[in-house]
Amino acid sequence: MSKKHYSKTKIEHITLLNGLIERYGDIYELILQRVDQANNFSMYTAKMSVDATFAFIKRLPRDYENLDGVQRALKLPKINSIKKLATEDPAIYSQPNAVVISLGKPNSTEDPIVSIGTIHNFPELLVYKINLKRMLKRVKSAQVDSLGYIINEKDLFFGTLIDAHHRLEGLFAAERFTFEVPVTVYLDLPRNEIYRVFININKFQDKPSNVHTLAIEQEAGIFADEEEQSKRIISMLNTDMDNTNLELGMDEKSSKQPQWSILFDRIKTVDAKRPAKARKIYVTNSTFDKLIKDNLFDVVSKELSVNRKAEILNDYFLAWSKCFPVAWEDTKNHVLVKSMGFQIMMKLFPTIYAPLSYGRVPTQQDFIDFINRTLNNGEPLMMGDTPFDIEWDSDTFGGYSSGKGIGQIVKTLKGHINSQAQTAATPY
Repeated sequence: MSKKHYSKTKIEHITLLNGLIERYGDIYELILQRVDQANNFSMYTAKMSVDATFAFIKRLPRDYENLDGVQRALKLPKINSIKKLATEDPAIYSQPNAVVISLGKPNSTEDPIVSIGTIHNFPELLVYKINLKRMLKRVKSAQVDSLGYIINEKDLFFGTLIDAHHRLEGLFAAERFTFEVPVTVYLDLPRNEIYRVFININKFQDKPSNVHTLAIEQEAGIFADEEEQSKRIISMLNTDMDNTNLELGMDEKSSKQPQWSILFDRIKTVDAKRPAKARKIYVTNSTFDKLIKDNLFDVVSKELSVNRKAEILNDYFLAWSKCFPVAWEDTKNHVLVKSMGFQIMMKLFPTIYAPLSYGRVPTQQDFIDFINRTLNNGEPLMMGDTPFDIEWDSDTFGGYSSGKGIGQIVKTLKGHINSQAQTAATPY
């Protein structure tokens, strides 16, 4: 990751410092409250505005260009998610987790930027003072590279960010510059101890399962919009076992559980060459995302959870795989598990789901019975005057792989399904 992804340009730093001077004057003061953890570290708690954390604290992400870095390399989707949360409803957004930094102690230069004072009768408090005017002068005289980034950041900035890189970048992207965050401050922490603190914070951190997160969101009254729901459904269908599977009735004690989703690792989410032994891709996430938005949300009850919607789609595709096992397994000579086939199956979802969902949610067996009765009953599909056996072979269906051709196939299949459903004299 290049420097521009985690640093600010000289011009941006000047803008940040001018903004701080306008709000706080020449001196920015941090009131540090001592935290005693019975160790050798000087640790304090304080608060800082977001723009202040960028104005004089350097970032040290670990990537191929900075192998001695501390923080994880930036992930732009994570930053964008935080940005979205911070901007959707500023009145109720909060960020209680502490930003963790190390601040340098005053040096012996004739024109120091940093000084530390005490508060009378409050021995546990320190005042860490930053001379913004002097800092601005240093920044203005700093040398920059061809892109406008300061070359010797390590010499110029006296603070080091240890943890909360993504949070701060997300808040910065949301332009929440005056937003104040709680800060844990170490004074003059050695580099090797910075690594140790980062490990202590992150080593045993587990991301909550989808089940837990979604349940808590529901309790909080947070309901994801269709954009977010679609992305979560794709992620759940494409992801290996996690706690989601316990909700689906699988054995918690099993040491080797099967993937719950038939689409596990079949949805392309990375624009890069697949590893040699990776599973074959069925559909891209962008295509699947549009198909879900266009064909799922209007027919499935809005009251159903995202987990349940993902489970319905999984049942739906499992039904297709069981009704047409040869076409599902043979990607070379059949179109069913290619992009064309997924477009056809998803565009048929409303036609198949609607008659099955009166007063209930269809089961996998419901889907199997319906598909067998209407599409897998030996009756050919009439494309004009030409009968097509519905076996999804490439020789027959491959000529319709264009957008117009898929539209024609889907329209004909919908008519065929409706006709066969009536002929079959079922309760559907």
